[in-house]
Amino acid sequence: MTACAAAVLMIGAGGCSSGAKTTAVSQAATAVAGDEFCRLSTAAREAGHAVNTSETDPAVLKPEVEAALAASKAATAAAPADFAEIGKNSVAQQEAVIALLEQYDYSFTAAVTSAEGKAFFSAPDYAAVKKARDAYLEQHCDLQPSDSGSSNGGISLSTGDQGIRQLFQLLQIGGQVQITDDQIECLVGELSGKITDADLRAIGSGQPVSGSSSALFVAAIGTCGVVLAAG
Repeated sequence: MTACAAAVLMIGAGGCSSGAKTTAVSQAATAVAGDEFCRLSTAAREAGHAVNTSETDPAVLKPEVEAALAASKAATAAAPADFAEIGKNSVAQQEAVIALLEQYDYSFTAAVTSAEGKAFFSAPDYAAVKKARDAYLEQHCDLQPSDSGSSNGGISLSTGDQGIRQLFQLLQIGGQVQITDDQIECLVGELSGKITDADLRAIGSGQPVSGSSSALFVAAIGTCGVVLAAG
C-alpha cells in the first residue's frame, strides 16, 4: 500500500497523484470548467496531494490536514445546489477522520489499524460518500477520481511481526487485498524473521525490493490464500 493510499483514506478531497499529474489535472479543470467551484475543488484536490506527500511528523502533517479540510470547506461553500449535500457529507467525513487522527496523535498507521479506524473506513457510508464526490467532480470539473495515480511518500510501520501485521491491515482497509484476520496471522507466520523492516516499508510505499524478498512476499500471499483486489 502506498502512503498515498493511506492518505486518501484520511482526506477524501485529496488526490493520490504525482506532482506532474496534479498540475495536469489543475490545467484540465481550469480549461474545461473554469468556474469558481471547479477552481476551488482543484485547490482542495491539490491540498489533499500535499497531505499525501507530507512528512509523518505530526508537526508537519497536522497543518497539512487542516489546510486540506479548509480547502474542501471553501469548495463546498461555492458548490452548485446539486453538490451541496454531497459536499456536506464529504466535509463531515473529513472532520471525523481528523478527529480519529487527533485521537492517535496524527499517526496514519495507528489510526487506520485501530478498532475505531477499521470500523470507520469499512463502513458502507464511507465508500458511498467518496464515490458520490468523485463521480460529480469527474463529470462537472474533469477531475479524475481521487484514488488514481501513485505516490512515493513514506509510510510508518512498526518493526518485526507487528509491522507485517500493520502492512496487511492497511492493505485490507485500502481495498488492495481481500483478507481476513486469520490470513493476516498466517502471513505473519510466513514472513516473520524472513523479511526485513526496510523491505516491508518499501512494499508499503510501492518501492522496489530485492528479488528474493519479492518472491517471498508473493509466495506468502499464495500460501495464505490472500486474494488481490482487481486492478
